[in-house]
Amino acid sequence: VEVRESTLPPEVLDDTVKGDIVAEVPGVITDLKVYAGESAWQEGSPVAAGDVLISGNVLLEGPMYSEQDIGWMQVRAQGAIEADTWRTLKASIPRTAAVKRYDGEEENRWFLEILGHRVDFCGNSGIYDGQYDKISETWTASLPDGTLLPLSVGRQVLRRYTLEEVEIDLEQGEELLRAGLLRQLEGLLGEDGTVRSTQYTAVVGEEGLTVTLRAACHEEIGRFVPYEDQ
Repeated sequence: VEVRESTLPPEVLDDTVKGDIVAEVPGVITDLKVYAGESAWQEGSPVAAGDVLISGNVLLEGPMYSEQDIGWMQVRAQGAIEADTWRTLKASIPRTAAVKRYDGEEENRWFLEILGHRVDFCGNSGIYDGQYDKISETWTASLPDGTLLPLSVGRQVLRRYTLEEVEIDLEQGEELLRAGLLRQLEGLLGEDGTVRSTQYTAVVGEEGLTVTLRAACHEEIGRFVPYEDQ
């Protein structure tokens, strides 16, 4: 028995859709491969977001020794462009947060479900005037062999609370924002992108805590943009 790792088939592109490959983010090109289209860029060239890296407008040159070109042809630009990039992300949280304070008011509400119909054993009470958590439990009757019956008994526990504004722990808040920003960055880079270095800055203002992530990355920056007149 011979075991081989399966290989995913290459992505099938619709060649009838013409367009360019543009830079999604600014960076410095480290590797440029053109499969279809034309590019005027080289490795080491700095590019800005929106620059056309591979053009789908291809010039058809005339025969040798001819001074006149045949004309232009549109294709679907294809290629791979890797670059060193620098990304900046920010996230903020307020300096205070609402915390639940339970006041001890609690109510149990029992109900019965028969053949899909529910029967409550008690009506509403004053606890519904405030905010409350609802916890539900259900027990279903069964035969000795384990067969479930269309009969269930349930209980809802209502616990009333009030919301109180408290100061957040700035150190824990910063750790939370840092972790969130790093996850966001990794999501933007995808599986093939890498984070080379990171730098965090935290600022506490009147409105809250703001953390800024500045990262040096390496990633694929090309994004296909179809022509609008198709």
